[in-house]
Amino acid sequence: MQKIYLSWGEYEQRFDRLRGYLEEKKLDAALVTSGTSIFYLTGFNHLVTERPAALLVPIGGEPQFLGPLLEVDHLKLKTPLIKEVRTYLDYPGVKHPMELFADWINESGLGKAKIGTDNLAGAAGTSGYT
Repeated sequence: MQKIYLSWGEYEQRFDRLRGYLEEKKLDAALVTSGTSIFYLTGFNHLVTERPAALLVPIGGEPQFLGPLLEVDHLKLKTPLIKEVRTYLDYPGVKHPMELFADWINESGLGKAKIGTDNLAGAAGTSGYT
């Protein structure tokens, strides 16, 4: 089977295009929750399950991964583009992942920001979270 490799520069250009789109739409950040979109932007393949994950991409800052702890090693092996990683131990845990995501967005200074998404159902789309 033939493998296709993209340069990290190509992925950086994809982030630049996303940020250009955010600027055009007057948004402060994007919350990317589709596994396909996360893969497109980073080269990291996350299978969406009951353990939600998201990529938070501020218009003027570094992207952050929000997701399950069990993905951290895989993330580090697949992409050098994500330096800030916030994780939860497992689901169900003490605090629901959606609450953690909201906390992390607030801690990132984006609590009152205009945030676009690639999936109107959000990180919860396939598992029925709200």
